Amino acid sequence: SDPLLWEDISFAEPLPPPGVWRPSPPLRFDISAARIDANEKVYYDELRREGAKEEEARAVAGGAAHGLSGVALWPRLVLDPKGDIVVESRGPRGEGQKSHWQTVLVLLAPRPVPVAA
Repeated sequence: SDPLLWEDISFAEPLPPPGVWRPSPPLRFDISAARIDANEKVYYDELRREGAKEEEARAVAGGAAHGLSGVALWPRLVLDPKGDIVVESRGPRGEGQKSHWQTVLVLLAPRPVPVAA
């Protein structure tokens, strides 16, 4: 699925008034067959590049591409009101960046859950 905004916190704004907390609307993460296939190929190619045997790479890549274990979260810190000073822990579509900020993985199940498009 494409990245979605989970939570937006402004430390420069006043705190909200006391009262009942209202959660954000539910997020919808769409899983497409094309993205599953593309990810399986990326996983397979990377495993082969790292020296995994073909049979092992196919099994691991297929399991990873067709399984859901959690949701990756990464902070984007806007450090000034104009938005000129920004610390990106990942790119806008989750691309790796050189940063000391860690990606947080929220586990959804003790073992990966099979998914299909």
